[in-house]
Amino acid sequence: MAAAQNRVKVRPAACCAWRLRLARLLAFLLRLRYRDTPMHDPKRILVVEDHRDTLNMLGLYLSGAGLLVETATDGMEAVAKVSASPPDAIVLDLGLPTVDGWNVARRVKADARTRDIPIIAVSGQYGLGEMNDRAQAVGFATCLVKPCAPSALLQALRMVLTQP
Repeated sequence: MAAAQNRVKVRPAACCAWRLRLARLLAFLLRLRYRDTPMHDPKRILVVEDHRDTLNMLGLYLSGAGLLVETATDGMEAVAKVSASPPDAIVLDLGLPTVDGWNVARRVKADARTRDIPIIAVSGQYGLGEMNDRAQAVGFATCLVKPCAPSALLQALRMVLTQP
């Protein structure tokens, strides 16, 4: 009985380790795919997500695609990083501790130095229709509903980074 309980306790950690290994493999495969693409001006992306597994996976995936990725785990940290060194784009979870994603976006858009930074909203709390209406009013460039494929996020980033 004790052996079965130990296996159950270890399983979540093993699952997290498996996800991290999978994310590293995806990042490696992306680096192979884009290795011949010249990176004259790699774009800096701030990924703001409070779930560590998701944050690590997205960071590895996007860096594997040739982007320079910085991360933040809550709204206050995100606002501080944007103020200190504005990124080229922000991927922002809406359900964050301390300051939620809506207020982070409002603060970024209120500052003259950072108002033109495209922000991609990512959330599992809202339906796409409800989120789009509210996000458009705040100034988000686009919205994605969790769970979203990393390739969909990369496509959205490419779209907002190439717009004038």
